[in-house]
Amino acid sequence: MYVRCEFNPIEVRLSSQFAEQVWCSVRIKNGQELLIGVCYRSSNVAITGPDNDQMLLDTLTEVYNRPLLLMGDFNYSDIDWSTSYGGSAASQRFVDGVEDGFLTQHVLDGTCNGAVLDLVISSEPDMIDRVSVLDKFSSSDHNLLQWEVKLSPVVSAFNCSRLDYTRADFDGIREALRGMDWQSILCGAANNQWSSFLSILKGLESQFVPLRKFNKRRHKVPWMTYKANKLVNNKHKLFKKYKSARHPAYAKAAREATREVRRAKRNFERKLSENIDTDRKSFYAYVRSRSRAKEGLGPLINDSGITAVLPEDLAEKLNIYFSSVFTKENMSSMPSADDVYTTLVVNLVSSWKSRLSWQLSRRCLTSSGVIKLVVLMSCPLDCLLS
Repeated sequence: MYVRCEFNPIEVRLSSQFAEQVWCSVRIKNGQELLIGVCYRSSNVAITGPDNDQMLLDTLTEVYNRPLLLMGDFNYSDIDWSTSYGGSAASQRFVDGVEDGFLTQHVLDGTCNGAVLDLVISSEPDMIDRVSVLDKFSSSDHNLLQWEVKLSPVVSAFNCSRLDYTRADFDGIREALRGMDWQSILCGAANNQWSSFLSILKGLESQFVPLRKFNKRRHKVPWMTYKANKLVNNKHKLFKKYKSARHPAYAKAAREATREVRRAKRNFERKLSENIDTDRKSFYAYVRSRSRAKEGLGPLINDSGITAVLPEDLAEKLNIYFSSVFTKENMSSMPSADDVYTTLVVNLVSSWKSRLSWQLSRRCLTSSGVIKLVVLMSCPLDCLLS
């Protein structure tokens, strides 16, 4: 399951023992959290065991009375969803479980050789208007499903408008800073001075630095050419027209689209490799775009279950966590400077005495060294420390 980062998805683990399930929650603007799940039910009882269907029903029962969007391959080929009738006892129990939770199943057309195996289930009938069955995905025998969820998720603050320093008027900022009377502004305690300087800085940012809006348009892959995109759209159009992957017109369009997409990707990667000495930035940008793991910061959940999404809340929680690893110093028994000086002098005197004694035992002292040793041995410690 892939969810866009700006929706701040949070992984959710249910108590159900059903194996093939993945869940996350997304906060929507009415204050609730939409629970999104993907499930796969295998029809092979020898692998999943006889209790797999009951564990799936337990999963449905656990998510009752919550805003829900559930999708996946459930492999109930004998269910007629137009009449809510199951051809077997297991299928009928699943249909009854969906209806007991007042859930709505939106897929009515066949998704695999005419059978409705892939389902889209929601907690509200109006959450999804219509589910479109597209052509097959790559070498899979299942068709693609496309639908639009009519909700307003809360977008992360990281993807809102931000300052664009590349178009900032730095000359205007310098001129405004030169005209400041810093002697009268930076006065008082350090915190007051910092607050005054920060307010001036924020004012200059709003005056001389323009805002850059977050681009919500969907970006296509860099190797997708105009010809390849046109052939792919033509393939989708023919499948919607004939509703069959075996139709000669669709089969021909699918072969042409696949051939052109592979050619476009191969030519793009070859061009990157040839120009790597002169354009390394494009090469490594493409390599990073192909990475499957992209780590991001947040959202964070504390021990009380409170979720932090805003940048200020994330920074505060990280500061609390980092400060918790430092040990607190015992301020009741702090050593004084005199004690430290005395310990240092005693260590130096002891080291000097031991060295002179070793030189005397080796008979390598001069006459001045013997005088120093005699004076040092006979001198009390209080005189040395004074």
